Amino acid sequence: RHFGYPDKVRVVLDTKKKYLSAFSAYPVETGLEIYVGATTDAPVMASSEKVIAPIKAITPEKKDPVPEEKPVTPVEKIRPASAYTKPAWVNRVDFLAKESGKSTVIIGTTHPVDYDMNEVADKLLRIKLFNTKLPKYRRRPLITTRFESAVDRITPFFKSALKNTSIVALELREMVPYTIEQKEDLLLIHFEASSIPPKPFEQANLPSWKKVFAQMDVADEEADQLPIAETVTSVEKTPIEKTPIEKTTVPAQEAGREKMATEKTGEVVFTRQGDDPYDIRRMKKTDSFTGKTEYIEGYFGETSQRYSGEKIALDFYETDIKNVFRILKEVSGQNFAIDDDVTGKVTLSFDKPVPWDQVLDLVLKMNQLGKMYEGDIIRVATKETLKLEEKSKKERLKERQQAIQLEDLITVFIPVNYTSAKDVADNHLREKPGKDKSKFNVKRGRVSYDDRMNMIIMTDVPDSIKRAKEIIQKLDKVTPQVMIEARVVEVNSDFTSEIGIDWGADIGPWNSPRRISGNLTGDLAMNLPSPSAGVIGIAFTKVNGTPLVLNAQLSALETRGKGKIISSPKILTLDGKTAMIKTGFQYPYFSIDEGDVEILFKDITLSLEVTPMVTPDERVLMQIHITKDDVGEFVESIGFDVPSIIKNEAETELLVNDNDTIVIGGIVKTNVSSSDTGWPGLKNIPLLGWLFRKEGKTEINKELLIFITPKIVQLEQRNTIVQ
Repeated sequence: RHFGYPDKVRVVLDTKKKYLSAFSAYPVETGLEIYVGATTDAPVMASSEKVIAPIKAITPEKKDPVPEEKPVTPVEKIRPASAYTKPAWVNRVDFLAKESGKSTVIIGTTHPVDYDMNEVADKLLRIKLFNTKLPKYRRRPLITTRFESAVDRITPFFKSALKNTSIVALELREMVPYTIEQKEDLLLIHFEASSIPPKPFEQANLPSWKKVFAQMDVADEEADQLPIAETVTSVEKTPIEKTPIEKTTVPAQEAGREKMATEKTGEVVFTRQGDDPYDIRRMKKTDSFTGKTEYIEGYFGETSQRYSGEKIALDFYETDIKNVFRILKEVSGQNFAIDDDVTGKVTLSFDKPVPWDQVLDLVLKMNQLGKMYEGDIIRVATKETLKLEEKSKKERLKERQQAIQLEDLITVFIPVNYTSAKDVADNHLREKPGKDKSKFNVKRGRVSYDDRMNMIIMTDVPDSIKRAKEIIQKLDKVTPQVMIEARVVEVNSDFTSEIGIDWGADIGPWNSPRRISGNLTGDLAMNLPSPSAGVIGIAFTKVNGTPLVLNAQLSALETRGKGKIISSPKILTLDGKTAMIKTGFQYPYFSIDEGDVEILFKDITLSLEVTPMVTPDERVLMQIHITKDDVGEFVESIGFDVPSIIKNEAETELLVNDNDTIVIGGIVKTNVSSSDTGWPGLKNIPLLGWLFRKEGKTEINKELLIFITPKIVQLEQRNTIVQ
């Protein structure tokens, strides 16, 4: 099997266990020759150049060279072989590209066999090998799309229904002249050059090796269900069965890693969607003493281990552990460093692919090994070695900390711009609030602050001061401001339908994403007029559209005489600070004090308090408190009619997007008046009086709408000089 990469080609040879220690490889003029099994004679090197030492010094068996291909005339359709009773095995399926675009397909068997070759389609040839078996590890396609050749793909497969008959399908780029030649145990098919050039790599559409290996499991089942003609003519759809010797799925190194979904299997969660920014296993830290960057250490429970590596399927039997690490390096693309004393054998078999980093952890546990990250390198060592290094590191750290105690003290003045210096000092720099001891150096360091200058004064060693500056830099950020724009509008009761606001009934409590006070449901409320001075049923909703459109609608409303814009205040406030908007009038009333009559004034106001808080995702959480006063019925008191005051109040929290508009409505005032006119005396006659009088009743409904639009205003961050 071979696997192509942008910078290399990897070849995997499957053999029996007894041959794993008896092989050798020699470079030749056309490539590399590999010999498997104990042999007596070494190959003769034809080149006069310096011979490179073999991979393993075991004398290979001398092999007969492949006979030179010569054009021959077509032979008869069925070529008889020598008398052999036992079936032959296919031991070779090769492709040889020659000059000028010519090529040869080589099929080798353990002894000569009879064959039959047919043209199944315009670009498809089928070769039947009678009394021949095909090993499972040979049942895989040989793709030649990128070669200067008429052959695109060679697919050997075995149909169990035909018993001892193997089939080799040849897919052609175009039909070209060809000849077939049999020399003992070799079958040679020679093809002339094709006029169609090979496809570029981007357009070749080669199947991924993961897909090819996944198809292997159903090879025999589908082959048995198809007739011979259909089996050969649908080579693209014919799955290839996998080898039981060693399964190593090597998918593309880069493509699709970040687009994979997250799945959960048992107690182990595989996260395959890129690096989680909050996953501590992917975070790095810089040691303040050594300046070395390394992954953050922590305790992780076995049931919560997260693996994000590419999935692979492996099958090893007493394989050297260093070879396993080499395979993991190829799959993961990571850098590995293996200590000299790392030894061991690995035996494992995975029917289903698992992440490579989970395989790595499993192999380490099986051999009492450990790993540590040194930059972008994964170092593998014995646990004893890592423990000794950790102990040595702690001793060096202890010595470093002792040396810090002897360093000279320096004093710095750190100005704080946007937060309280006292809060920063007490909560983040001091050992205890109210004490001046530094939390970084309790014995020698001191931290104080100046309220007038809003400045932190710190006396400590340089390393502690550096860490304090980093904390202050993270906390001392520009406080965002929020522009609160309000529009207070008094409208007729039918105005709300003109701007698309639908008010319903108030039937229960209203739940917001965080905390809500008040008795509201959704964004609906009902106007319930009564003969009294007024009622309140406050509701909150959102108006679609920009504030500019809203302004145009309200202006047109006032022109038609259906409503009146009472005020349009704007106020700018800091994040977390309360802004108040108040509008109204003073109502006069009489007061008697010791016989003296005095005119006093009562504030009748509409008050709106908004406390905005900007969230990290640039939304605005608003705490809203609204109060509406009104003049009620007059009551007699000490000879004077004194008006009663009606107070309406509501409080809630809302989370809105930046520059969105919300509406507060349901503040309704209903005035009812009655009149009775007619002829004096006659209008009071029973039964007939209605002929001489006229009764009238007038009801006026007014509703108060409040539009609120928050807008975040972010100022530029400025850095100050630390003295």
